[in-house]
Amino acid sequence: MAELGSYLVSGREQAGMSAKDIAQVTRIPVRTVQALEQERWHDLPEAAFVRGFVVNYCRTVGLDDGPALETLATVVRKARQNEKPHPIPDPGPTNILVSSRRTFTWTYMAIILVFTLGIMLAVLLAGTGGNDGLSMNKSQSTPTRYVPGGLPNG
Repeated sequence: MAELGSYLVSGREQAGMSAKDIAQVTRIPVRTVQALEQERWHDLPEAAFVRGFVVNYCRTVGLDDGPALETLATVVRKARQNEKPHPIPDPGPTNILVSSRRTFTWTYMAIILVFTLGIMLAVLLAGTGGNDGLSMNKSQSTPTRYVPGGLPNG
């Protein structure tokens, strides 16, 4: 078989179907069906998907998918041979991740320290019960000094 696109188009025409009919039956988008028929490989997804499209297309129009898959494999092989290797981009300095971890760790530690100091301060203030050593006698308006075990002065 010379060309995959012409093979698919001739099968579709023999089946009396349009590209839109193929798209509806196979649920392959119309533009993908057209790209297959016109061999616009750059408009198609990865080879594994295209292989599935070709098998589905051939079965829908009653074509043998073996020759179509062989042709597709040849096309994919040639495309991979002609493909220029993509340079691997330089990820840049790798210490960015380490730096962000250190920043996160220090921030986390600072939050814990502030929280701990706040709890300690609250415990210290609550330990005195808010009493600063002076107590108010209900009958007196002036504060008196509380002496444990003793009598109030005044």
